Amino acid sequence: MLAKLLSNDDGHVRSIAARSIAQLNIVESVPKLMRLLTDPYEDVQEAAVDALSVLRQLLQLQELFRMLSAEDSVLRRNAARLLGKIEATEAVKELGFGPQGREDFRQKGSCPGHFPSIGTDEAMRYLTACHLPTRIRTSG
Repeated sequence: MLAKLLSNDDGHVRSIAARSIAQLNIVESVPKLMRLLTDPYEDVQEAAVDALSVLRQLLQLQELFRMLSAEDSVLRRNAARLLGKIEATEAVKELGFGPQGREDFRQKGSCPGHFPSIGTDEAMRYLTACHLPTRIRTSG
């Protein structure tokens, strides 16, 4: 019943359904929750990210990594938010490090503030490089 509400016309209903699914640990709703990462309403997207972080045991990290390269900026942002929320340290290596990687990431508009929650030195180095002006070179 709750899974059907994820397709409701009312965004508020979709948001509440996503949060309820997480509280009840209804893991078979993960595919439908993934579709809400591009919902037109930000509160629904946020509820989907929160719910998916609770139901993380069924998340496919490689799928989330692919989403970081999607043309849809909303999907990229929410994939980054979700990876940060589940503290996926693998995401930092997947994104790469260095001047070329930094520029590519910045151009895609996905340099998220969500990766500090990963809490690794590597994540911090990457975020620092990502936020540096283009004309400044980084070492290492």
